[in-house]
Amino acid sequence: MGSAASVPEEAKKMKEKELEELVAKLDKDTLKTVQAVVNKAVEGGASKAGAKEVKVHNVEDATNMKRAIFMWDYDVVYEALQEIELADKVPMGAEGSDLITDKGIFKDKDAESWEKMMGLCAGMFFQDQIAAEVPYMPPESAKAHALWLWSAAEVEKNFKDIEVKGKDGKEVMMNYSDQSEKASELIQSEGKKFMEAMGKFKNEKANEE
Repeated sequence: MGSAASVPEEAKKMKEKELEELVAKLDKDTLKTVQAVVNKAVEGGASKAGAKEVKVHNVEDATNMKRAIFMWDYDVVYEALQEIELADKVPMGAEGSDLITDKGIFKDKDAESWEKMMGLCAGMFFQDQIAAEVPYMPPESAKAHALWLWSAAEVEKNFKDIEVKGKDGKEVMMNYSDQSEKASELIQSEGKKFMEAMGKFKNEKANEE
């Protein structure tokens, strides 16, 4: 994964005349660098356009996948990370599954900000599945972390730090996530594990194809 910064939204919409005016202000060395970067971007775009879309397990059947980070394309990633001021640090073409699985994209405080956002978003994704007309049914490799599918026994086994005896995963999220800081932490932690499992699953599917 490269480290090139993403293009600001206003730059994506620049007209030819505006670009000409901008380029006219650059020196020759900078122009050569810009040309090399543009050529690389064009080649990368062509490669991506010719690639097969990776089909992720059962996604087409689910009805509430807006916060499924592992499914985000570059445009969604860029828009979402504007909220934590990291959009311009996202490598060109990076998708949600890349951000989940590549721990080297962000450093230090940026990494902390992303991890916090991923936990919050993952927790909300879990909540989405409770309300969904058709909840997502993940592959076996991620099912162990799909809290909305947990039985009361699975909750009791995995959430030993809170009193949830007799409550299944849905009940825990509906009744405890807003009332207990510890419950909220556990839910977000499990959500991150789920996203990591799904990110790995998607990347493995891409390599197979």
